[in-house]
Amino acid sequence: MYRFSNINTSSSLSQVLKGITSNRDFLRHLNESEYVSKNDDEIRERLINGRCDSVCRWISEKFDDIDYYLLYNGSDDLHIFMKKDGLFYDGYNYNGVSDINLLEYVQRHNNQTYSKDDLYHISTGKYDRDKVKEIIK
Repeated sequence: MYRFSNINTSSSLSQVLKGITSNRDFLRHLNESEYVSKNDDEIRERLINGRCDSVCRWISEKFDDIDYYLLYNGSDDLHIFMKKDGLFYDGYNYNGVSDINLLEYVQRHNNQTYSKDDLYHISTGKYDRDKVKEIIK
Protein backbone atom coordinates (compact mmCIF):
# COMPACT_ATOMS: atom_id res chain seq x y z
CA MET A 1 0.00 0.00 0.00
CA TYR A 2 1.10 3.54 -0.66
CA ARG A 3 0.77 6.53 1.64
CA PHE A 4 0.62 9.29 -0.95
CA SER A 5 -1.31 9.50 -4.17
CA ASN A 6 1.69 11.07 -5.97
CA ILE A 7 3.57 7.74 -5.75
CA ASN A 8 3.23 5.63 -8.85
CA THR A 9 1.00 2.79 -7.68
CA SER A 10 2.83 0.36 -9.94
CA SER A 11 6.12 1.08 -8.16
CA SER A 12 7.20 -1.65 -5.81
CA LEU A 13 9.47 -1.24 -2.82
CA SER A 14 12.24 -2.75 -4.95
CA GLN A 15 11.73 -0.20 -7.74
CA VAL A 16 11.69 2.73 -5.32
CA LEU A 17 14.86 1.51 -3.57
CA LYS A 18 16.56 0.87 -6.92
CA GLY A 19 15.93 4.48 -7.95
CA ILE A 20 16.83 6.00 -4.59
CA THR A 21 20.45 6.78 -5.58
CA SER A 22 19.25 9.11 -8.32
CA ASN A 23 16.17 10.47 -6.56
CA ARG A 24 16.85 14.17 -6.04
CA ASP A 25 14.23 14.48 -3.27
CA PHE A 26 15.89 11.70 -1.30
CA LEU A 27 19.42 13.01 -1.90
CA ARG A 28 18.34 16.50 -0.80
CA HIS A 29 17.00 14.87 2.35
CA LEU A 30 20.55 13.57 2.99
CA ASN A 31 22.50 16.64 1.83
CA GLU A 32 22.77 16.24 -1.89
CA SER A 33 26.22 17.86 -2.16
CA GLU A 34 27.78 14.84 -0.41
CA TYR A 35 26.56 12.56 -3.20
CA VAL A 36 26.93 14.57 -6.41
CA SER A 37 30.26 13.09 -7.49
CA LYS A 38 29.53 9.55 -6.26
CA ASN A 39 28.56 6.63 -8.47
CA ASP A 40 25.67 4.27 -7.70
CA ASP A 41 27.81 1.73 -5.81
CA GLU A 42 29.45 4.43 -3.66
CA ILE A 43 26.08 5.88 -2.74
CA ARG A 44 24.64 2.44 -1.92
CA GLU A 45 27.61 1.70 0.33
CA ARG A 46 26.92 4.93 2.22
CA LEU A 47 23.27 3.95 2.53
CA ILE A 48 24.25 0.87 4.55
CA ASN A 49 27.11 2.59 6.39
CA GLY A 50 25.51 5.43 8.30
CA ARG A 51 22.42 6.29 6.29
CA CYS A 52 20.19 3.24 6.81
CA ASP A 53 18.00 5.24 9.21
CA SER A 54 17.45 7.87 6.52
CA VAL A 55 16.47 5.22 3.97
CA CYS A 56 13.89 3.72 6.35
CA ARG A 57 12.47 7.11 7.32
CA TRP A 58 12.11 8.08 3.67
CA ILE A 59 10.51 4.76 2.65
CA SER A 60 8.16 5.01 5.63
CA GLU A 61 6.75 8.19 4.11
CA LYS A 62 5.97 6.33 0.89
CA PHE A 63 4.66 2.89 1.95
CA ASP A 64 2.52 1.78 4.86
CA ASP A 65 3.00 -2.00 4.76
CA ILE A 66 6.69 -2.40 5.55
CA ASP A 67 8.24 -3.99 8.66
CA TYR A 68 11.34 -2.27 10.05
CA TYR A 69 14.10 -4.07 11.93
CA LEU A 70 17.23 -3.13 13.84
CA LEU A 71 20.32 -5.32 13.94
CA TYR A 72 22.25 -4.21 17.02
CA ASN A 73 24.65 -5.96 19.39
CA GLY A 74 25.45 -3.09 21.75
CA SER A 75 28.40 -1.79 19.73
CA ASP A 76 28.53 1.30 17.53
CA ASP A 77 27.81 -0.96 14.58
CA LEU A 78 24.08 -1.23 13.80
CA HIS A 79 21.84 -1.58 10.79
CA ILE A 80 18.21 -0.74 10.15
CA PHE A 81 16.47 -2.50 7.31
CA MET A 82 13.05 -3.48 5.98
CA LYS A 83 11.02 -6.62 5.39
CA LYS A 84 8.16 -7.02 2.97
CA ASP A 85 6.55 -10.19 1.62
CA GLY A 86 9.23 -12.40 3.17
CA LEU A 87 12.20 -10.49 1.71
CA PHE A 88 14.69 -8.22 3.48
CA TYR A 89 15.60 -4.86 1.91
CA ASP A 90 17.88 -1.90 2.51
CA GLY A 91 19.52 0.81 0.43
CA TYR A 92 21.99 -1.68 -1.00
CA ASN A 93 19.86 -4.79 -1.43
CA TYR A 94 17.03 -3.14 -3.33
CA ASN A 95 15.82 -6.41 -4.88
CA GLY A 96 15.38 -7.98 -1.47
CA VAL A 97 17.02 -11.12 -0.11
CA SER A 98 15.40 -14.16 1.46
CA ASP A 99 17.78 -14.39 4.43
CA ILE A 100 19.16 -11.64 6.68
CA ASN A 101 22.62 -13.16 6.28
CA LEU A 102 22.48 -12.28 2.58
CA LEU A 103 22.18 -8.54 3.23
CA GLU A 104 25.37 -6.82 2.11
CA TYR A 105 25.64 -5.13 5.50
CA VAL A 106 25.67 -8.49 7.31
CA GLN A 107 28.18 -9.87 4.81
CA ARG A 108 30.57 -6.98 5.47
CA HIS A 109 30.06 -6.24 9.15
CA ASN A 110 28.88 -9.36 10.90
CA ASN A 111 31.14 -11.98 9.37
CA GLN A 112 28.26 -13.27 7.26
CA THR A 113 26.05 -14.14 10.21
CA TYR A 114 23.99 -12.44 12.88
CA SER A 115 22.68 -13.44 16.26
CA LYS A 116 18.91 -13.66 16.71
CA ASP A 117 19.50 -11.93 20.08
CA ASP A 118 20.68 -8.87 18.14
CA LEU A 119 17.54 -8.53 15.99
CA TYR A 120 14.77 -6.14 17.06
CA HIS A 121 11.45 -5.56 15.32
CA ILE A 122 10.99 -1.79 15.33
CA SER A 123 7.59 -1.24 13.76
CA THR A 124 5.18 -2.00 10.97
CA GLY A 125 3.92 0.75 8.69
CA LYS A 126 5.38 3.94 10.08
CA TYR A 127 9.08 3.72 10.95
CA ASP A 128 9.50 4.33 14.70
CA ARG A 129 12.79 6.19 15.11
CA ASP A 130 12.11 6.75 18.82
CA LYS A 131 12.03 3.00 19.44
CA VAL A 132 15.43 2.66 17.75
CA LYS A 133 16.83 5.43 19.98
CA GLU A 134 15.38 3.71 23.04
CA ILE A 135 17.05 0.38 22.16
CA ILE A 136 20.49 1.82 21.38
CA LYS A 137 20.77 4.20 24.35
